[in-house]
Amino acid sequence: MKTVLYDRFVYVALDDAEMTVLEGIAPERFLAPRERAREAEMRLPRARRQFRAGRVALKTAIFAVRNGRANETCALEAALSRDDYGALEIGSRDDRDRGVAPQLAQDYSRGSLAHVPTAAVAVYPRNAEDALGCDVVEFGAVKRNMLDLFFTETEREFLNEPDVWATGAQDLFWAVKEAAYKAVSKELPFRANQIKVMPLADGSYRAQVEGVVLTAFVVERDADRATVVAIR
Repeated sequence: MKTVLYDRFVYVALDDAEMTVLEGIAPERFLAPRERAREAEMRLPRARRQFRAGRVALKTAIFAVRNGRANETCALEAALSRDDYGALEIGSRDDRDRGVAPQLAQDYSRGSLAHVPTAAVAVYPRNAEDALGCDVVEFGAVKRNMLDLFFTETEREFLNEPDVWATGAQDLFWAVKEAAYKAVSKELPFRANQIKVMPLADGSYRAQVEGVVLTAFVVERDADRATVVAIR
């Protein structure tokens, strides 16, 4: 696993190979009892795979903040042996079984996690007062027929340029919307076309959600996918 220390948060990523290894490890080593109960309710193997990987990524970020760890790459088995992952319970459902930002029981800080079939990522703030969100998106996920439904008029004008579309900007815009929503919203549903995204000259983004302005930026990108973090 890769851990990257930023000024205000820690970022952790698991790749496809690590997610596959995790499938063969006893869940008692990294999931708390109630997390294991929730995993047992999942029917789809892909859902269980991503649930496991997301929990491990976020717990790794929490341990990094707690123990003052900087940038490192640590083998999955070594990380699970070094820290007691099963002792941490991450909740992401409220009393009405609605999805909420992942956080430890009785912990003020809210982390964020995201996953696709081939990667899981997480971020955790170094300062409890910071709010942040992350998203990982596979390039090609956003189709042209999604523009009218999920993007503002200004965003559509920008993304409809052929040269812009070819860069994968539409997928990055989507990831910014997801990450910004996770950082801000506590109860309102995700309405992508009401989240405004503007690219900035330095390569970062300005996002506005429910009247709150955030800064978002790409923390990792390759030919297949990108990870975005939004923070306010």
